[in-house]
Amino acid sequence: MEIARPSPPSVLFGALFLTLASSPGLKAQDPEADDMCETGRVTNILVDNRPIFQLETLNEGSPLRWVYRLANSLHITTRESFILREMLFEENDCLDPFLLEESGRILRQYPFIANADVVPV
Repeated sequence: MEIARPSPPSVLFGALFLTLASSPGLKAQDPEADDMCETGRVTNILVDNRPIFQLETLNEGSPLRWVYRLANSLHITTRESFILREMLFEENDCLDPFLLEESGRILRQYPFIANADVVPV
């Protein structure tokens, strides 16, 4: 019998960034853009909430499938608005790796969040 382990992600994050410094078209239009944000700018923040158990890791005929499905249905998903409120940066801010790490650390301190990764994409 195959037993699937719960994936740790009550919440997983991906933050999507656009690097302004590498875009030659933007340099011609705004020469000060590089000075303002050397590492790039946050263009979009994506929150990826996942269930406790990933059912696709189980075999189709697994007897535990219904238990995992029940656990997922009883699980309360953390609201995206709460997660965004706890982030130390917003869209259009300059990319700061320290703030990414700190935002992940703050979220991981909550007992109801099993895993939080804040990463540039």
